[in-house]
Amino acid sequence: MQYGLNNWFTLNAGLNTSDRYRSLLLGGAFNTPLGAFGLNTITAHSMPRQGERATGVSWRASYANFIPSTKSNVSLSMSRSPSKGYYSLQNAVLD
Repeated sequence: MQYGLNNWFTLNAGLNTSDRYRSLLLGGAFNTPLGAFGLNTITAHSMPRQGERATGVSWRASYANFIPSTKSNVSLSMSRSPSKGYYSLQNAVLD
């Protein structure tokens, strides 16, 4: 879910659940004269079939800008490798 507070700031959130998995995404993006910047974090709790309960975090930062003189879009994204114990829904269900 995304909600634009105004023309400059947007909040986003998401929830993913199954029998053995829960994850929560929280983040936001803000617009500046230099471009748009975003930051999201995902916290995941899982109980894989083959192991104990696991909890981990993943981060993602992004930047986007439109350059009118060249009519070009620039988009960059950086993800931090998930911490130990982080499982995606697919990995948790298949493990």
